[in-house]
Amino acid sequence: MTARPEEGSVARCRLSRGAPHAGPPMIKSPFRSWADLHQAWKTLAGYERFEVLVALVLRGVIGVIIAVALYRLIAGVVDTVLLRALIRSTMSCSNKSSARS
Repeated sequence: MTARPEEGSVARCRLSRGAPHAGPPMIKSPFRSWADLHQAWKTLAGYERFEVLVALVLRGVIGVIIAVALYRLIAGVVDTVLLRALIRSTMSCSNKSSARS
């Protein structure tokens, strides 16, 4: 008797799922806190430290860009909705008062 191909592939799949990883993970998890970064900093190689610094700088720059864009969006909406609406309402009131004279 020969084994069916499906049975062999299922068995291989089960074995690969249950087997522990032999080596370190290919992708390291990001640092979730400053304490994690401080603890791992001692063991990082020079290039890995450089990568961490570049990632932190990029995170900061992207945060500043988002904050400025959000500020400009809010300021534009306030200008458009509130101030221009108030200007139109005061101009229409002044036009009515001058028409009465």
